[in-house]
Amino acid sequence: MLQNIPKEKILEVVKQGPTFPAKIAKQLGGGGDTMLIGAILSTLISTGDIKVSTLKVGGSPLYYVPEQESKLEDFLSYMNEKDKRVFILLKAQKVLQDSAQDPLTRVSLRTIKDFAKSFEIDYQGQKVLFWRFYSLSKEDAVPIAKKVVIEAKQVETETPVVKEAMVKEPVQKSEHKPSLIMDPKPVVIETPIATQIETTRVHAEEKHVHTEKKHVEHVDIVQQVLEDKVPQNVSSEKIHEKHEHHEKSEKAEHHEHAEKEQDGKEHEKHKTNAAKVPKTPKVPKVEYDFFEVILNHVASKRLDVISKEKIKKTEYDLILKNHENNEYIYCKAKDKDTISEGDLAPALIFAQNKKMPCLFLSTGTLSQRAESMIHKEFSGLTFEHMTVSQ
Repeated sequence: MLQNIPKEKILEVVKQGPTFPAKIAKQLGGGGDTMLIGAILSTLISTGDIKVSTLKVGGSPLYYVPEQESKLEDFLSYMNEKDKRVFILLKAQKVLQDSAQDPLTRVSLRTIKDFAKSFEIDYQGQKVLFWRFYSLSKEDAVPIAKKVVIEAKQVETETPVVKEAMVKEPVQKSEHKPSLIMDPKPVVIETPIATQIETTRVHAEEKHVHTEKKHVEHVDIVQQVLEDKVPQNVSSEKIHEKHEHHEKSEKAEHHEHAEKEQDGKEHEKHKTNAAKVPKTPKVPKVEYDFFEVILNHVASKRLDVISKEKIKKTEYDLILKNHENNEYIYCKAKDKDTISEGDLAPALIFAQNKKMPCLFLSTGTLSQRAESMIHKEFSGLTFEHMTVSQ
């Protein structure tokens, strides 16, 4: 049971240096459950005996006593490189003005909460946000911050004067130098008129000869084709009729092919339209925060969450406390439409091993078999339905 692990013994382990539940369980000789140890650590945090870090080791935060805050620096290797660089910068500068940093640095300053502490100062009726290194007290940080703001304002007022001087200086008129780029002039090649006329005449004659030669070659080829293909006793009229008949056949064949192609397209279009069946629109699922639903339900039962473990987005393991009888309860919460006996059995077995009552919460309902078993085989388990507010 939870009462079998003394708080004093866990506190002694934490005083040895920043640690986490798995390490505490190991130091206790394997005699402690990490979930139950986490519940006791949460109780010690609420009383102010220990603190918890935002820096995580293997997904778990570090627990330490207040006077051991500086020992968190021993775990900087678990910090990503970006945050580590900002840590080194803040440690060296002691104080950083938030608005003077780049966006990534400002994000890191808000992430490394163990080492960066925010504070504000009043300057000329405005609030200015600063960050100080955790080991520097706020009383010592405020004078440094005011000095930083004053120096920044002086730089801003001096900058326009420098810019004005830079603008006025090059006003001197320089001597106009002629451009080396000159307008291009058309190149004229003088040719005697007689030579031009003679060249034109020669080109015309060569073109005429070439045309006549091509015409003669074409006539010879046509004549040869007629002699080879057409019998001597066939008249030119019959040849002409045959040629017209051939053209009409080609046109009819082409027209028939076009009609078939059009019919095929219409058929394909009809099949495509027939295949398109209007789909039933899906009903959008209501978005909600599952853990918020758990907290609202638990609060309505006047129970406190001592510790929680997120198994996945739709499943949580929790330790609850009933302050009326000082009883600790193991709780399994699932965001699922139908809860089967396979969901209930592991939760009940775990609770029985820890000698704790079992509470099963769900946004869904029990299956028919699970509902019949909950009064017999699962008699030590309490099932409650949680309502999701729209």
